Amino acid sequence: MESGLEYLKRAADKGHIEASYVYGIILLCTGGESTQQGLKLLNAVNSKSKSLRIQECRVRTKAIIRTMWINNYLVRQTNTCCHEQPCIRMERTWDCNEDNDVLLCDACRWDQEVIAFCKMLRGIAA
Repeated sequence: MESGLEYLKRAADKGHIEASYVYGIILLCTGGESTQQGLKLLNAVNSKSKSLRIQECRVRTKAIIRTMWINNYLVRQTNTCCHEQPCIRMERTWDCNEDNDVLLCDACRWDQEVIAFCKMLRGIAA
């Protein structure tokens, strides 16, 4: 199975400007030998795209990333919460302390995790 990074590299190798930009940024962040590869790739993007400046590339990349999650919500098909006692359902945040879960059954604990995860994807403060 290929990773997302491998697909991104493949798209960059085929000349996709935004993929080249993102892959170059990732390589820069990786460090080591990858840094030089990232610099080379980003310089190539900058020289190839006279009509597509880096600023435009940023805007287009942001739009692509937003459509991945903003327009493609995860929709829960069922609610797994047990609604029984003594399970106490509480609203969680993404950074919630796991020790607070002692009063939740497994179904409710993971139901709350799904809610927090979906809110994070949509950019809703949880």
